[in-house]
Amino acid sequence: MEQILDGNLVEKEAVQYEFAGFWLRFFALLIDGIIIGSISTAVLYLNLGGWKNYWLQLIVTLLVAAYKPFCEFSYGATIGKKAMKIKVVNENFEPLSLQNALLRDIFSLVQEAISIVYFSRVFFSKSIDSVDSFSSYTHVLSSMNFYVATRGLVGILIIIDVIYFLVNSQHRALHDLIGKTFVIQQQ
Repeated sequence: MEQILDGNLVEKEAVQYEFAGFWLRFFALLIDGIIIGSISTAVLYLNLGGWKNYWLQLIVTLLVAAYKPFCEFSYGATIGKKAMKIKVVNENFEPLSLQNALLRDIFSLVQEAISIVYFSRVFFSKSIDSVDSFSSYTHVLSSMNFYVATRGLVGILIIIDVIYFLVNSQHRALHDLIGKTFVIQQQ
């Protein structure tokens, strides 16, 4: 089982795989962001505007966190990746294990965990009384210095992830290396 890793093409047992480039992955992420972002933003907006239900917010956040690892583990792709005809495979070009999927999405999982900590602080404090919109919610969050610092750190990680992707001949981002995955175009 000889593998030739050269540029954009990989050959494994006479099967060639083409790595998914920046724009395919970008538009897949955009599609997923529109779908997941629309749902989670609508729930957050309604929840902050009146319901103020902690458990609803927690469930939505957990579903958002689980979306990518679940889809990539179960189907090899999210809705956005399926639409762009790309899929995620392990380093042997086989379906992901649960461990691959979780490690691959570690940045977003940590970001969602941080989100849970912060909205928990808001929901279980007197600050929740002053929250009546998304704007007032972000104002309360921005008053928490550690929140601002962690969001900055997440931003730096995203920039490093994209830069690594752009200079890697196999179009692997840092999170692909961590999860031991490739994103390839479907045959």
